[in-house]
Amino acid sequence: MVLGDPANSQALRLAARMLEIAGESGATLDTLFLYHKGAYAALNPHQDSPLIRQLAALVTSTGLDCVVCRTALARAGAEGLPLLAPFRLGGLADWLGAVERADRVLRFGAPRA
Repeated sequence: MVLGDPANSQALRLAARMLEIAGESGATLDTLFLYHKGAYAALNPHQDSPLIRQLAALVTSTGLDCVVCRTALARAGAEGLPLLAPFRLGGLADWLGAVERADRVLRFGAPRA
């Protein structure tokens, strides 16, 4: 779960790097869930951004699911905006399913008001 605002936090970059290392080590990756202000990272991403390319490569090589919380986007006033790959819109059911499947859950960043 990524909570940190991409404008003020390295949470998504750190999460992506940790996922990359875990995937290279043979771990099964399931879901990257962007919640709270972490959801802002899915707004207006540049497809040529190294971070977006890194996430897209993880999706391709490991089957990672990059889910952006619908409620977090609604709170940001961004409900209904299209999401570019590798992100997809989701919600609590996606998060709970990922937690049930996982043997480890990591949280990156801290929610700020």
